[in-house]
Amino acid sequence: MSAGEHYLRGDLEVLRRDGWVTATWAAAGQAAGWRADMRRACRAAGLRVRTGGSEDGTRAWAVHVDHMVTAAETEAASRAIEAALAGEPQLAPFRVLVRREQRKLLRAVPQPDAGGVG
Repeated sequence: MSAGEHYLRGDLEVLRRDGWVTATWAAAGQAAGWRADMRRACRAAGLRVRTGGSEDGTRAWAVHVDHMVTAAETEAASRAIEAALAGEPQLAPFRVLVRREQRKLLRAVPQPDAGGVG
């Protein structure tokens, strides 16, 4: 496996997990190549994606069209946006913020009565 395939595989996993992935390149041609490779890899994996790039062509992204957004992801995004607007740094990667929100949503399930059934 080449280094490019290794990184592309990692980007594909981020896309599956988060629903989107971005990449920054030194040259516009590299970003265009990444977009084409990402579309090819997603097609082979059965994922529907849309790709795009910045005006200067050095930044590219891919969005998983069928990605389902959970309540925890929505809450984490809201908190991250609020912090950014307040000028606070994001202290953890987004996936960590989502995990924190998921933990807040966990609820204990009561055990069924262990007594005799009669």
